[in-house]
Amino acid sequence: MPDTTPTPLEEIFLSAVTRSERSARLAYVGQACGGDTDLQERVERLLSAHQSSVDATPDLTPAPLP
Repeated sequence: MPDTTPTPLEEIFLSAVTRSERSARLAYVGQACGGDTDLQERVERLLSAHQSSVDATPDLTPAPLP
């Protein structure tokens, strides 16, 4: 059976995306990566790609009824 334990990259990313403010996400990522610049850059790229996909998703909320 495959190991389903999240990697540090996954753990940090999943925790970071729950923060609504960009500055809070980046501050958390910097702290969580503990000086590992490679890990921090990778997480920040994932966050950027995630945000781009969220921004590109159309709002499908139905219009209110008159």
